[in-house]
Amino acid sequence: MKCPKCGIDGDGKFCQECGTKLAVKAKVVLCPGKDDNGNPCNAEISSEQRFCKNCAHPVDQAWFWSGKCGKCGTTCPEGQNLCATCSMAQTSGIIIS
Repeated sequence: MKCPKCGIDGDGKFCQECGTKLAVKAKVVLCPGKDDNGNPCNAEISSEQRFCKNCAHPVDQAWFWSGKCGKCGTTCPEGQNLCATCSMAQTSGIIIS
């Protein structure tokens, strides 16, 4: 992950160069879109994608912040698949890798 302050790549919780705290992103989440038949897509989406390969649902980078709902911002418990506030599929509960 690249440090937002100095731009150095690192993999820890803090930048090895300047000490800035690095946010940890999930690598893969399940798509909240719908397929051609109107069924939940649930395809794996990585943070590098802009659209789901299965249903073309736009990817929101907010989904990759573990612990917060990508739609409403509510903090959700680990292991919870849906946000209790808005029913959006949760990044903290559906991290694949």
